[in-house]
Amino acid sequence: AFVIEGLCEELRTPVCVFYLVLRALDTVEDDIHIPREMKDRHLANFHKYLVSPDAVPDDLATYGDGGYLELMQQYRRVVKTYLRCSPA
Repeated sequence: AFVIEGLCEELRTPVCVFYLVLRALDTVEDDIHIPREMKDRHLANFHKYLVSPDAVPDDLATYGDGGYLELMQQYRRVVKTYLRCSPA
């Protein structure tokens, strides 16, 4: 987080969003409570979840624990922020 805060304004949000998307993806991958078939489906389709906040499945908000659970519960907000970022 400290490194992201040190970036110029233009890069700060895109890098933060990139980090959060990867952190969410890793949370799904690491959650031992997700059945294998469901985990594989989420991992294969994770890129599609960035198309729209409505594309994020409801069950995604139940994965992880602690701060990661909070990230997953707020993942639609991450997607909304991603969609507001300007293309490079």
